[in-house]
Amino acid sequence: MVNFCGSCGAPVAPGAVFCGRCGRPVFAAAAAAAGTPTVAASFPLAPARAGLEVPSKMGQSRPWIIAAAVGLGGMLLLGLIAYLLRPQPVHCLPLRCGEGPPRAAAPLAPPASYTSARYGYSLEYPATQAPSRNDAGSIGWSTSYNQGPGQMNISGMPTNGRSAEQIVQDIQSSKYPTAQLVYQIRLANLGYDYGSGAVYDIFNANGQSTHSRVMIVAAFKNGVTVEMDASAPFVQTSSSVDGHPNPAEMPIVHEGFFIQATQSLIWRGDPPL
Repeated sequence: MVNFCGSCGAPVAPGAVFCGRCGRPVFAAAAAAAGTPTVAASFPLAPARAGLEVPSKMGQSRPWIIAAAVGLGGMLLLGLIAYLLRPQPVHCLPLRCGEGPPRAAAPLAPPASYTSARYGYSLEYPATQAPSRNDAGSIGWSTSYNQGPGQMNISGMPTNGRSAEQIVQDIQSSKYPTAQLVYQIRLANLGYDYGSGAVYDIFNANGQSTHSRVMIVAAFKNGVTVEMDASAPFVQTSSSVDGHPNPAEMPIVHEGFFIQATQSLIWRGDPPL
């Protein structure tokens, strides 16, 4: 009777313990004793087991190590920045270490003021530049320059329905009849109130020709007009004389009384500037 390998099906010689083709063990003894054909059975051998792997804790702790390293590096960097920005010691020269704080300049004297008893307008001017004329309706200053005298007047008057332009023309005709118009002053104002203004030339020939300039500005409110007229020698504007362009080309516009009086003027009932 022929036996066959239970693994590969090859014929196995009677009494053989292993298959001649695949080498697997065959079990035919019991089948031979029973007198029945048997098929040799085989079982796969268990694969060789490698050593058991032990989970590594090194891989689990690696992110914490990196985070700690980054934190330490940040602390070192902040410490370096704090060191570089630390307050530096003050080193002063021997002659300056004992000096006290700089002396304060003397306070400016408060301005003087004028209020027209007749028309109610008010203005301020430097206390060191007293006016040469002062009455119930007007105030004025006189000064002199190398090229000749200068003067400024501020007066009140009834408006009588006239425009600011008409008032300027009336003052020019009555006080400076020979004046020749040079230019109109756009947005002329006294204090914060707009009016009208103009600049004129005057040429005199009293033994020698002289050239003067006249400026007239007028503004009104509540039926009261305030006008400013000033005259002074013509001095061509330049950086050495004016420091900045002076369209009127008359030095009186740099005087403290001219600047402060025309800028601080208010009408009766107006809030202080």
